[in-house]
Amino acid sequence: MRRWAGRWSRYWFAPASLDRLAICRILAFGWTIVCFLDWRYANFPSAPPPSKFFWEPTLLLRVLDELFGWGPPSVPVRQAVFGIGFAASCAACLGWKTRFTSLLATVTFWYLFSVRAGWFISVRALWPGATFCLMLLFLSLSPCGEALSLDHRFRFSRRLHSGAGWPIKLTAVLVCMVYLSAAWAKWRTSGLSWTNGYTLVYILMQGIDYFKNPLAVYLLPHFNVLRTLSWVVLLFESTFLLVMIYPSLKWLYLPLGLIIHLSIKIFLYPAFSLLCACYIVFVDWDFIRGGYNR
Repeated sequence: MRRWAGRWSRYWFAPASLDRLAICRILAFGWTIVCFLDWRYANFPSAPPPSKFFWEPTLLLRVLDELFGWGPPSVPVRQAVFGIGFAASCAACLGWKTRFTSLLATVTFWYLFSVRAGWFISVRALWPGATFCLMLLFLSLSPCGEALSLDHRFRFSRRLHSGAGWPIKLTAVLVCMVYLSAAWAKWRTSGLSWTNGYTLVYILMQGIDYFKNPLAVYLLPHFNVLRTLSWVVLLFESTFLLVMIYPSLKWLYLPLGLIIHLSIKIFLYPAFSLLCACYIVFVDWDFIRGGYNR
């Protein structure tokens, strides 16, 4: 038992790069800033709430409603949370009072994302963003401000820390679980029939009808292309776990994942940008400063 406990501890808490963790912090909270700006451009903080008929609260919002009686947030509440979250994200990205500001940015971003998903998207489409929010939470609980931060004069640390590896590894495991879950759903419900091309035709028809996307029309006549794309997606999701076993495969899987999600955005409109943002944990960012002096 002790041997397995030792292996578990050595895997999750092996000394790892503080600089790599700090770069992940900068990129992750930098992306939250981009999301806040995108929401502001779309007038989300000031938009009048839709009818309660369209309110589909997430588990987080249902718990808040049960505990504190918080229903759909009003415009002033959204504006206040938006302002606090944007300022906290900027501070966390720069590394000022990192532990506090990163946690505050995570909480406000998660809350606003849940509200936006409950009103304008769908709770069923929440899982890519939930993975990103969990990555923010892991970073905020780690020593991600020990390097490249205003707290430490924005310098490389060149040190290893036992708490610097687990947020990156745990996020990578979550991304793999997301893809395996998607693959399992396809295998369980349809099996190889999912690759017959008709499934993508049906999805494209939904995109044309619901999202009014004219680009989806161009793919419909190319049935062999749709069958090939179906196989690519199914194999990609089913084997993404290999990136954890053979890290060099990331240079195949990460660009392919970006291409797949970009194609989904172009032809179907649903965006998986938050899930793609989690790809940063698979990159060894130490090459920026040429590695360590071991």
